[in-house]
Amino acid sequence: MTDERDEEAADLGFRFSAEKQERAARIGHHLERARRWSAIEDAGSRHQAEKNGR
Repeated sequence: MTDERDEEAADLGFRFSAEKQERAARIGHHLERARRWSAIEDAGSRHQAEKNGR
């Protein structure tokens, strides 16, 4: 019984880790696309303009 629980816990840990890595890869992909479209710089410029306008 304990071995079965240990195996289930390990499987859960591996799945959690894999899901985290997949999510990080998706986020990285989206950020790279945003950089190519200059979205990051545009957002930074808008943010700075809003701060300066206050």
